[in-house]
Amino acid sequence: MSYLFASSDEIVKIWQSLRACWDETRQSWKDSDRDRFEREFIVEFSQVTNTYIASLRRMSETVQGIEKEVP
Repeated sequence: MSYLFASSDEIVKIWQSLRACWDETRQSWKDSDRDRFEREFIVEFSQVTNTYIASLRRMSETVQGIEKEVP
């Protein structure tokens, strides 16, 4: 496993932890500010994070392929 793939796994774990904390907070914060915060930050961050993780994994696969070809 390459360091890039390991990094993406770590980011996934951190994001899952953050998301669990948000889900807990969301239950007690029930107003329009919560909805706006969720739209502007949580949803946006989720999309960016998922794209970043997918990119890291593709890059990791590319690097692994190169490492196999180059002695």
